Amino acid sequence: MSPRRDVRVERTAQIIEAATRLFAQHGIDQTSMDMLAKTVGMSKGVLYWYFESKDAIILALLEQLFNQPLLEVQALLQAPESTAQRLTQLTTNLAAALEELHSLVPLAQELYALSARNNGVQSFLASYFQRYRASLAALIQQGLERGEFSSINPEQIAWHLAALYEGSTVLWLLEPTPQRLTEQLQAALLLLLKAIVVRQD
Repeated sequence: MSPRRDVRVERTAQIIEAATRLFAQHGIDQTSMDMLAKTVGMSKGVLYWYFESKDAIILALLEQLFNQPLLEVQALLQAPESTAQRLTQLTTNLAAALEELHSLVPLAQELYALSARNNGVQSFLASYFQRYRASLAALIQQGLERGEFSSINPEQIAWHLAALYEGSTVLWLLEPTPQRLTEQLQAALLLLLKAIVVRQD
């Protein structure tokens, strides 16, 4: 007898996917739970069984959007390459991910703006960036312990890297036209690495 499918997981994913499309097309404020229920083909009562509010859906969407970048930097902690190579790969992946999210630019802009007035969104983003910087600091610490970097403060370098990545993301959201994002990010990373990498004479 084959195991039963986890319908709840499947339906939850469908709701988040539909909400993402509706939010991007109509805006978060203009998307009602009625619209979402109709889109996924369920009653509003059943929809509320999965998510108690639109805010809960927004937080689930944020978790989905931001989970992958965090997992990537954490996975790099186990990779065998030099720290500079791993940071270069991380930067390349970020640029590629942003390009893939081109259709979600309006939604991303709205989510960032929402953080100014929605405590749940603000708390989520603050927690996420704390964890992201901690993972970056751990990666920098590895480079320091391996003798790849000069005497530096890993937390400070992690802060600057996070600012580079996040600042570039915001600029890209404001002007999502082709601007060789990968080259711009790699150039900025190279400047930072030149300042901290130990020269092999």
